[in-house]
Amino acid sequence: MSTFDPSRRAFMGSAATGLASIALATAANARADPRKDTFPYEVTRTEAEWRAMLTNDEYNILRKGSTELPKTSDL
Repeated sequence: MSTFDPSRRAFMGSAATGLASIALATAANARADPRKDTFPYEVTRTEAEWRAMLTNDEYNILRKGSTELPKTSDL
């Protein structure tokens, strides 16, 4: 024979609701388009301006994220 425990039921319902909310928020963030950045940057330049300012290595690293793969260096 089981007894009804309202505090346990309330806790389980709240936990399920919380987990569902986290899952929905994570899914919404995963679908966000990173190209639609609305942050007001202090410095805005075109890609041509960045290329003119930076060397090829600097441009590839800073603008394209071209760095070595993790754990490929002896250092």
